Amino acid sequence: MELAGSIKVDPPFVGMEQEEVFGAGWSPSGDGRDIRPREEVSLAAAVRTLRELVAADEGRRVYDGVVAAYDPETRGLVVVTVRDGRVSRRTVRRPPVRERSNVIHLASHRRWISRAIS
Repeated sequence: MELAGSIKVDPPFVGMEQEEVFGAGWSPSGDGRDIRPREEVSLAAAVRTLRELVAADEGRRVYDGVVAAYDPETRGLVVVTVRDGRVSRRTVRRPPVRERSNVIHLASHRRWISRAIS
C-alpha cells in the first residue's frame, strides 16, 4: 500500500504523547505537528485509531488533513479526511471489475456454427 499526505495537529504532540501516537499506528513528525499512518498498519486499523485519537483529544487539539492510500495490486484508491473533529473514509477509485465478454469465440464453436449456417 502506498500512502501520501498527512494530518496536521494543533497544538503539536510532544514528549510521551508522540510515543502514544506511534503506538496507535501513526507516525508523528519530528516536531509533532503532522502525523501519518505507519505502513505496517492496515488502513482499517489506522482509521479506527485516528477516530479514537480525535475523540480523545476533542476540545484540546485540532486535526485537519487528508491521507490517500493506493493499493497497486488492486488499483484501489481510498482517501481519509479529517476536519472539524470528524474522520471520514471514502473510496475514490474502486478496483476495476473485469466483465465477461459476450462475444462468441468462433474457433471453439466451429461445428455448431457451421451446422447452424447450412
